[in-house]
Amino acid sequence: MTTSIRILPLLFVVLCSTLWSQPRTTRGTVRDAETGDPLPFVNIRVQNTTRGTTTDRRGAFILHLPPGDHRLVFSYLGYRTETRAVSGGDTLDVALASRPIPFPVITVSPNEDAAVAIIRKAIEAKKTRRDSLRDYSLTAHTKLVFEVDKMEGVAVNSISDSSFTSVLETRTDAYWARPDRYKEIIKARKQTSFIASRSNTIISRFFIMDFSADSFDFGKTVTGPISDEGLDAYYYQLRDTTSLGDDAVFRIHVFPRSEDDPLVTGDLYIADKSFALVRVDLRPDEAAMPDFLDSLRFRQQFARFDNFWMPVDVAIDAKISLSFIIQLKLRLEAYSVLQDYRINEGIAEDFFDRVVIKVLPEADERDSLYWAREALIPNTPEELEAYEKGDSVKASMQEKRNEITWSSPLFGQTFQSGDEYFHVPGVLGLYGFNRVQGHFLSGRFTYTNRRSWLRSVSIEPG
Repeated sequence: MTTSIRILPLLFVVLCSTLWSQPRTTRGTVRDAETGDPLPFVNIRVQNTTRGTTTDRRGAFILHLPPGDHRLVFSYLGYRTETRAVSGGDTLDVALASRPIPFPVITVSPNEDAAVAIIRKAIEAKKTRRDSLRDYSLTAHTKLVFEVDKMEGVAVNSISDSSFTSVLETRTDAYWARPDRYKEIIKARKQTSFIASRSNTIISRFFIMDFSADSFDFGKTVTGPISDEGLDAYYYQLRDTTSLGDDAVFRIHVFPRSEDDPLVTGDLYIADKSFALVRVDLRPDEAAMPDFLDSLRFRQQFARFDNFWMPVDVAIDAKISLSFIIQLKLRLEAYSVLQDYRINEGIAEDFFDRVVIKVLPEADERDSLYWAREALIPNTPEELEAYEKGDSVKASMQEKRNEITWSSPLFGQTFQSGDEYFHVPGVLGLYGFNRVQGHFLSGRFTYTNRRSWLRSVSIEPG
C-alpha cells in the first residue's frame, strides 16, 4: 500500500509536466485601427526566432507556441509595426495604425528612370544574398479551396443545387540545396470527401514559388522582373512609396515590353537601403496564361531571416472554365504559409534522392488533434461546413449503397464499410456456360481496401 501511495504523486508530477510541455495555441485577428476592417496577409513573427505565421484573407491567424513568455511582432506594408507579449493560449485582437511616409530623394544618373535604378540595385542585392545561400528547409501549410460558380449541361439539369465547395490541405517540410536540388515531405494531408487523397499533393513548387527568382514556371517559362534578362523584357515605373516598419518601400509597376512574350504584370515592393523584395502582386500576361484559366493572380510576401529575405506566404486566386459534356466555372483560392526556416545548416547530398515529393505513410491518418496542434491557417466557417457537408453526403451515399434491394440477390452488390469494400455476386452471376466447360459456377467474391497492404483479395468458385 505504501508503494502505491508513493507512486501517485509521481504520476501526478509526470502528468502535469507533460501537459505543461504541450504547445499552446494563440489565435486572433488583425484589423485596421481606423476602419476596423480585417487586414489580410499581415506577417507575424515570434521575436528572436524563425517561428511565425501570416493572417489569412479574413485577417485571422493561428500560432502554436511552446510554454513560456513570447513577444509577437506584427508588420504590414503601410502600417506601424506592433509588438505584443503572449504566454500561449491567448486570444488577441490587434489594431495596426497606418503610417504615411514622405517620398524619399532618389539619386539616379541623368538618363536613367528612377524605377530602373532601383531594380538594378535590387538585382545586385539579390545576387549577393544568393551567393551566400547554400541550403535551406522550411515548414509549410497549404490550403486549396475551389468553388463551383456555374455548372450547366444535360447531366446536371436535374440537380437543384449544383454549387459546392471543396478543400484540400497539406502540412509539408520542404528542402533546397545548391545548385537546384529540391525535395518535399508531406507529413499530413486532408481533403473534403470525394477527392482522392493521392490527388492531394498540392504543396508543389507552384505553391511555394519564389517570385524573386530569375524565372518561374506557369507551364511556360516566365522571365522574372528582378533579373538581368528582365531589364530587357519589362518596363518599370516608380508609382509611390510606402513603409514596412521603419523602412521606406518603393512600389514599382512592371509590364511587358512585348505582348508576345510570356511575362507578368503588376507591382513590386522593394525596400530602401537593403533593396530586398518584400512583396509582389502579379498576374501573367496573355502569352503566359495557362489555357484553361480565365484569370490568375499571385501575391507573395518576404521576411528577413538572418541576412536572407525569404518568402513567407503565397496567395493565389484563379478563375477556371472547363467545357466537356458539362460546362464548369470554378473559383480557386490557394494560400501557403511558409515558416520555420533553417538556413545554411547543411543538408546531406544523398537526402535528395529521385523522389521529389514523398508522402509519409501516416499522412492520411492524422486526426483532428494533430491539425489543431499543427495548423498554420485557421479554417473558416464555410470550410468547416464543406468538410461536414461532404462527410454527410458520403455517409448518406454509403448507407444507401449498403441497402439490400430486390435486385441484390439477382445481380449482386458491393457493400462498403469505411475504406473496405466487399463485393458479393448475385445468383445470375454465379452461373456460367460455354461449349468447352459446359455448366459451371462463376462469380467472384472480392474484398478491397486501398489503404491496406493487402489491397484486394478475390475468391472465385469452380
